[in-house]
Amino acid sequence: MAVFNDAGRSFDKEGKLSLADFNLNEPPKAVPRYTPGPRQAKAEIPKQLSEIDEILNERGARYGAFNRHAAITQLLKDAMKVHEEDWMRLSASKKECLEMIQHKIGRIINGDSNYLDSWVDIIGYVQLIINEIQESQANQELDKPF
Repeated sequence: MAVFNDAGRSFDKEGKLSLADFNLNEPPKAVPRYTPGPRQAKAEIPKQLSEIDEILNERGARYGAFNRHAAITQLLKDAMKVHEEDWMRLSASKKECLEMIQHKIGRIINGDSNYLDSWVDIIGYVQLIINEIQESQANQELDKPF
């Protein structure tokens, strides 16, 4: 569970990441690339690894450095769980929805905030919960005696 100091920064006695550990005003560092070990020539790298490397570079350009995104997203998720009793009352799908929204917000903050798909994805997760609630309410109406 995150603890907040008087400056509003999150920290954890167990050494988990906190906003204070990152200077979000500095430009992100480059996404690390795969480099072969001393016994492995570049030509020996499987094709899949070069494809993965390409995808990671594309995602890094779109969403920013992964370590910064992870720090931002984990802080957002920790903030949702400060009141553990309330968090634990939520269904698994509501928790997952909220966590995925925080994931998308982390990408928006850390990366390209004009990337429309990130915003649309948030709407999609909310719509899944709306559908679930409406279905539950409709089933409750059917169960009522006449």
